[in-house]
Amino acid sequence: MTVKHQDFTIHLSGQVARISHRDDDVIYSVQVEVTADENRNHYLQLIYDGSNKTLPSVQDTWVTPFDELYMNLVVRARTYERKLSRRFNRF
Repeated sequence: MTVKHQDFTIHLSGQVARISHRDDDVIYSVQVEVTADENRNHYLQLIYDGSNKTLPSVQDTWVTPFDELYMNLVVRARTYERKLSRRFNRF
């Protein structure tokens, strides 16, 4: 697949993971593989400079997917713990 962003052409390979419909639009979710060349930098620029402001501004190369999964689980567990605490600590 080829994606054009600003003045760059980004070459990606991957497969369609899900197809959904919203009104008259078809939305494709794709799991992509990005090579470790300049395509990767342009792809990350496309993702991180988009409208989603909750993403980190810098990618730490020492953080593995397992670290991200662990941090995600910790945040979700703390949120769940706060909900339980509010429910049972009503005095």
